[in-house]
Amino acid sequence: MNAIEQLISVLCGPDGKCCITGSDEDRAIVDRALEALSQPPLPVQSDITALVEGMEVSIDVSTSEHDSGNRLFGTVTLAQENQGSKHGLILLVQNPEPNFKPAPLPVQPVAWGVFEGNLHDMYFTEEDAQELARLKGTHAEVRPLYAAPPERPWVGLTDEERVEIQHMKWWDWEDTFDIDGFMRVVEAKLKEKNT
Repeated sequence: MNAIEQLISVLCGPDGKCCITGSDEDRAIVDRALEALSQPPLPVQSDITALVEGMEVSIDVSTSEHDSGNRLFGTVTLAQENQGSKHGLILLVQNPEPNFKPAPLPVQPVAWGVFEGNLHDMYFTEEDAQELARLKGTHAEVRPLYAAPPERPWVGLTDEERVEIQHMKWWDWEDTFDIDGFMRVVEAKLKEKNT
């Protein structure tokens, strides 16, 4: 006897109708529930990959309260079988779009240098570097050392610099534009402002 048959034997009389005490409405609810349970289950799609490919998904990528609600949204482009995963599938979502602007990662120093004009000593902690600089005297300076320089915002030309470059002589007596000279002046000006 399966679970539905057991329920019917306990809750129903010989006519198959609910025989528990209670209101007519309560008995009607039990009858409808038993009828629904006795129906054959809806067919399940046998090819789950066809079901999920093309499906829109969102993935929660928040790590704490301060970024709760951060999600990536995308379309499943491929569903691959994988025996190690919970349901035997791994879903590939290409080019997910975030609903947030990622914060830049802070640039951390990898070491600290003690300078006396040039770099003389390196330490892994700022405290050790400060101690040596204190012992060396007022001419020693401690500076952070980075694996890569911290990113700085790009600085373009001001209106005044553009006008200055525009008024330089770029045409020769044959009315030929000195593109090479023009590019070198612009490049030198931008390099000076951004290094």
